[in-house]
Amino acid sequence: MKIDKLHIDGFGVFHDKNIQGFSKGINVLYGPNEAGKSTLLDFIRFTLFEYPRFQKDRRSPLMGGTHGGRIWLSNSTGEALSVYRHGNARGFKLEYKGEVSENQTLYQNLIGNASIDLYKNIYAITLDELTDVEQLSESGMEDRIFSMGMGLSGVDFGGFEKSLISHSEEYFKSRGFVQVLPKLVSEIATKEEAINKLRSKLGEYNLLSDQKEQLEEELNKLKELRTKLGQEKNDFSDLAKAYPDFVRYKEAEAKINKIGAIAIYPVQQLEKYEQLKRKTSSEENELIELNQKIEQLQEELSNLKWDESLSAQVGLLDFFKTNVKLYDEAKSKRNQEKEKLAKSNQLIESVLSRLGDGLNAQQLIGLEGTFELQSKATQVVEDQQKIDGKVGTKSEVVSRLKQEISELEMKKKKFVQALNEHSIQDEEQKGGAFKKKVALDTAFKSALEMSGRRPQNNIKLALILVLVFAVVGVGLLFLNLLSGAIVLGIALVGLFLVLVQRNNLPLEELNGKSANEINKELTALQEALTTYDQYIQQIDEVKHELQLKEDELTKTTLELEHFNTDSLNLQKEWKSLLEDLNLPTSILPARMNDFLSNVEELKRQHSNSMEAEAAIQNIEKLIADFEQKLEGIVPLGTALDTSFVYSLISKIEENEKVNSERKRHLEGLSLLSKQVEQKKDDLERLKRDLTALFQAVKVEDETSFYQVFERQEVLNKAKEEKENSANTIKTLCGAGQLESTLAKLSEYTPSELNVKRDETESEYEDVKNRYDELNKDLAATSTEIRHILELDDMYGFQNEKESLQTQLKEATKEWLATQLALEVLNQSKQKYEKERQPEVITQTRDFFRAITENAYEDLRISISEKHVGIIDAAGNSKTVQELSRGTREQLLLALRLGLIEEYEKNAEPLPVAFDDIMVNFDAERTSNLAEILTDFASERQVLYFTCHEHTKDLFESHGANIITW
Repeated sequence: MKIDKLHIDGFGVFHDKNIQGFSKGINVLYGPNEAGKSTLLDFIRFTLFEYPRFQKDRRSPLMGGTHGGRIWLSNSTGEALSVYRHGNARGFKLEYKGEVSENQTLYQNLIGNASIDLYKNIYAITLDELTDVEQLSESGMEDRIFSMGMGLSGVDFGGFEKSLISHSEEYFKSRGFVQVLPKLVSEIATKEEAINKLRSKLGEYNLLSDQKEQLEEELNKLKELRTKLGQEKNDFSDLAKAYPDFVRYKEAEAKINKIGAIAIYPVQQLEKYEQLKRKTSSEENELIELNQKIEQLQEELSNLKWDESLSAQVGLLDFFKTNVKLYDEAKSKRNQEKEKLAKSNQLIESVLSRLGDGLNAQQLIGLEGTFELQSKATQVVEDQQKIDGKVGTKSEVVSRLKQEISELEMKKKKFVQALNEHSIQDEEQKGGAFKKKVALDTAFKSALEMSGRRPQNNIKLALILVLVFAVVGVGLLFLNLLSGAIVLGIALVGLFLVLVQRNNLPLEELNGKSANEINKELTALQEALTTYDQYIQQIDEVKHELQLKEDELTKTTLELEHFNTDSLNLQKEWKSLLEDLNLPTSILPARMNDFLSNVEELKRQHSNSMEAEAAIQNIEKLIADFEQKLEGIVPLGTALDTSFVYSLISKIEENEKVNSERKRHLEGLSLLSKQVEQKKDDLERLKRDLTALFQAVKVEDETSFYQVFERQEVLNKAKEEKENSANTIKTLCGAGQLESTLAKLSEYTPSELNVKRDETESEYEDVKNRYDELNKDLAATSTEIRHILELDDMYGFQNEKESLQTQLKEATKEWLATQLALEVLNQSKQKYEKERQPEVITQTRDFFRAITENAYEDLRISISEKHVGIIDAAGNSKTVQELSRGTREQLLLALRLGLIEEYEKNAEPLPVAFDDIMVNFDAERTSNLAEILTDFASERQVLYFTCHEHTKDLFESHGANIITW
């Protein structure tokens, strides 16, 4: 399984973010710090598997957008799919094979039933997660490799083992008291204690029990009698209710016997007869209406007036209608076009006059590329303006530089003059002054030493006192922190005062004035040296600035000459272009717009002249064609004007309307005649169908036909009445007792049935009252017995104790079976780890040796016991906690790579994601790991998140795909 692309609607710092370009192999996702690499890793984790349970762990959007996103994937067989998850941990959509569903079971099958614990602890890890051995156990990787190794890739042995442990602890847990087994033992002890207290009051209980048995026996007898009488009462009541239906049943039976056996015909034949009868009547009426319409059309046709000779000219009607107006307009437009032609020719001459001699109309009409010429002229004007601007700018710069150079020369002259007037004027004089300064300085120190001996003794005494305070303060620190700190503070203040006094001894205490005099001379000499250095520095700075300005002036002068040369070349290029186009070279670029406007005006007038000539030719042709058409119709000597043509058009149109009406009547007559013939055929067919119905029912006329179906309807109603009555009787008296019920009803009249019902009801009430009295006595006796049982229900306690003992036995069996299953599963895993896990260890060893360049001999790994260690070259064993951080990270990374290799032998590969896990590796091992991961990614997809450019460059040198954002 590899990621093709992803889209984040809203997640942490991301909003509406698309990242694509993923491929198989190493993909380095490179971005600066705080770009959201860890956030992107969590998005991949949560979307591929599931969002955390708690809202605070789901990285809600900080920049807006719907919480969640989609990842597009391709599995190992090349099939495409996409998975979308909403940040509420509920919304899920899977798109697979063109269908969108919420089938998470299908998605789990597509990713090999991998879990979120496996992915976040083995496949997608950060640097902090890399060194956590607990995560290897929490991932469930060992259980999944064990499941696949046993050929049960769909079984979650880790979950199965947890469920067994949970089930076992429900029954028994060390030091537990709420589990099933301890609880049952406690309840059995309680029941035994209650049973031991119940051993008396049995005599009274036996007497009441005998009395209860006698009452129950008598009640049973009364109950049987009450049931019998109740049944008889209900039977007579049901017979009374059924008697009206019995009467209707007998009447219907008599009607059926009276009619006897007759032939039964389908009622649809009667319905069909009625339909045919109605259809025949309708067809006859429609035939009468058709004949009336034919007569009416024939009368209207005879009244129409149609001129056949005018119809012969109908082919010219559209021509006349279309062109008569054009004919009239053409006569008046012909003069207008002639005037337009003369005006255009006059304007052409005027344009040529404005442009001057040496140009003719044909030359200008054939001038092409006017747009390019105008563009070139504009460009030349703009370029000339730019050059003029640059020339002006550079000229100003030259003037400014000359002025600045003059000012610097004056400044330099001023500094040189000041130096010449100074007491120190050159380096030789400066050396002599410096030697004199050294001698004065030595003399000044000697004078100070001679005058400072007595104060020096006082300073020594003060230092001794400060030392004593410091020693006392250190001693007090061990006894009282506050007192020691105060004494040490006093010592520090005293030391500060001594130093200040030493550095500020007054010169006035010197014997004589020699020290002050020396100091004054020394100060004056120092000021002279400082002033000389300042003058030299200022002169050097002015010389340097002067040289820069002169260099800039030379450069600017050369640029000015270059711009003047560009201006001359631009003018030559423009004149050459005009010569190529056979145009006067006197035309300035700035005037080219006016020149081309005149040329365009000349071309436009030439076009108008050509259009006018063509229009005159077309108008004269139209007039000639129209008059030629009229010559065949108009009588000789008739004036050819538009009024005559309009009159002729009206006559032809009116005659054509009459002709259209005539044709419509003829078509209508033809259609109606065909409909009349069709109606006659339909009536004949309907009559044959009616005769066939009479023959089917074996009658000859309509009256006999109706009588057959009337008798049949009476018979059907009688049968229906009989069946309904029988059903009512069955409902009241029993479905299988119709014949016996009919026999009983025939023995009684309605009044006799009511008498029998009342007698039975009276006897039933007497028995019921006696039963209720005895039942009350039984209830009283049972209450007395229950009071005794409430005090000493020994038998109930005994039954409860036996039930609890049975539950204890079954629960003990269940707990032992669960413990046995756990032991079998544990032994199987240990055997698998010994026999099969060496493959994982071998792969881990190979990876680790390649990273460390065989710095360690062997590995000791047991994920189930959470033990990971190594054997160094000296044979010493070290746990993972005893290794340096970098080596520990390399070992646990190698172990994860080995686990992934073993797991994916029987499972769908998943995208591997590492977040800057090499920051603690040295350069050599970083390079080794880059090569190993590149080879590891040849069969899968690996995503490596980093903010380090050297890491990106390292992977890029190994052919990695770089994705930045």
